[in-house]
Amino acid sequence: MNKEQQQLLSYALAAIMAFSVCGMAAEKKIRLTIASNNTTAHPAYPAIEDLAKELKEKSGGNLEMIIAFSGAMGSDREITEAVMNGGVEMMYISDIGMGAVIPKLAYVNLPYLFKSRKEAEDIYHNGWMGERFRQTLLENNIVVVGGMMETDFRWMSNSRHPIQKPEDLANLKMRVVESPMYVKFFEHLGCLPVGMSISEVAAALQQKVIDGQDNGPITTYTFGLHEFQPYMTMTNHAYASLMFSINKDVLEEMSSSQRAVFEELVGKYSAICYENIKKGIDQRCREMEATGMTIIDTTPDLSEFMLEAAKKVWADTTVTRLFDQEVVARILSGDM
Repeated sequence: MNKEQQQLLSYALAAIMAFSVCGMAAEKKIRLTIASNNTTAHPAYPAIEDLAKELKEKSGGNLEMIIAFSGAMGSDREITEAVMNGGVEMMYISDIGMGAVIPKLAYVNLPYLFKSRKEAEDIYHNGWMGERFRQTLLENNIVVVGGMMETDFRWMSNSRHPIQKPEDLANLKMRVVESPMYVKFFEHLGCLPVGMSISEVAAALQQKVIDGQDNGPITTYTFGLHEFQPYMTMTNHAYASLMFSINKDVLEEMSSSQRAVFEELVGKYSAICYENIKKGIDQRCREMEATGMTIIDTTPDLSEFMLEAAKKVWADTTVTRLFDQEVVARILSGDM
């Protein structure tokens, strides 16, 4: 290549770079507030901070993520409604919160629906049920981006005694999610269910308004609920997933290059968040045991008793009448 050709190549490269920079600068700057009721102590939080940082860098500052955790934007219900109507751009909440607003998809939280993490991943996260779930959200102006991740299985904790057999559940005042599905389930168990927001649970435990609650180790620890309950049983009686979701109109407002960067990074960091959550489950258990909490495995008798109670909920049309009926029929048929 002679000197003249080198100079022409240099001019061409400079023009391409200038065009790229100008194109990036010309893109509309989009601010993405991501709302969550999870606290900053959640195992996924550091990765979400990294996501916000890398998103800004790789978009040339045209995609800015503002993290609003610890209920700064309201309850899960309020956050879901805000993302649906575009008042908030993004959310990082569980499917339980979404189901309170969009009951058609609340089937994913039926008690004892999944026997293991692998089953939940195969059927829900990466299978037919997840596709159905995402489609229902899309119909409500919400797009799931990246992979789904576990909140952790729900366990039972209380301040009265270890739960090892069915009779240990009798007349326990248990805080439950404000959902007819969970109220019915705990009634079938012989408990006295009390529906209340997660933000009220610590005070209710401390004041003996309730005897216990049913969250997994991450939520129990991050909300400080282990401080008021010395007993926890690994019942694995219900499953929920977390996910990154965005208002559909906001996503479509992005340029093709912005959207490519956004989807790539959310995919990358949802996988990192999930790994942090799985590690965080064991870590939180160790930390709670270090403070004096006793964590025990369930027993066959207790599991069988709770499964029978769950099946009554599955077949209860007063509970499931607003759920996606095709999915309910498939669950009842055993064709998962």
